[in-house]
Amino acid sequence: MTKTPFTVYKSRSCENTYLCTGCLDAHFGSKMAAGKWDEHALDECSLCGFVNEGARDEYHEWCLMMENEEQRLQWEEQQIENGELL
Repeated sequence: MTKTPFTVYKSRSCENTYLCTGCLDAHFGSKMAAGKWDEHALDECSLCGFVNEGARDEYHEWCLMMENEEQRLQWEEQQIENGELL
């Protein structure tokens, strides 16, 4: 069984507090206070410095895909304007 990768959460009550799953478990036990933390997978843990590289890589790939799609749509619009794509 593979271990679920950590993610990072931001405290709703303390604006600059970010904790990874491991630090949350260590400091609050397995009972993360429901409704007091929001997932912020791209941020860094304030205590141990953990960064979810997988989430960052996935976000980067998504950004590239959206950029490529935008370029494709711009190319199609130019072709239509020039009467080359019908």
